[in-house]
Amino acid sequence: MKTIFLLPLFVFASLFMTDNTFENQAIVSETEVYPVEYDVCIQLVDNQGNPTTNNDIQGYAAYDYQTGSYVYPGRYDADCFYGLAEGTYRFDSYQGYFCGTSSEVVTLSSDLENEDGVIVIELTLWCE
Repeated sequence: MKTIFLLPLFVFASLFMTDNTFENQAIVSETEVYPVEYDVCIQLVDNQGNPTTNNDIQGYAAYDYQTGSYVYPGRYDADCFYGLAEGTYRFDSYQGYFCGTSSEVVTLSSDLENEDGVIVIELTLWCE
């Protein structure tokens, strides 16, 4: 009989006991350092700096000087690179039959972000 009486009391007490496990995890996550990532979009401009478009450019790539590897734009937005780590990159295009672009070397920083949180890199378009 005493067991039946003490069982609900034990269950009730265990529900309201404090467990610091979650609090400790929150403190640990506050001290973690997450890498800074940037979203970068390519804007084609003419030789006077005016925005332009061209169907002859076959795509874009960014060379990461830190890792020595190439990074490519997102699958559904061929003009934008998402989640680039901090560092220095050279942005280039794949030239078409008659047209190409300049390349641009940029060190990514928050100072370059526009009001939407995107860094816009202008590549000058040239055509023969």
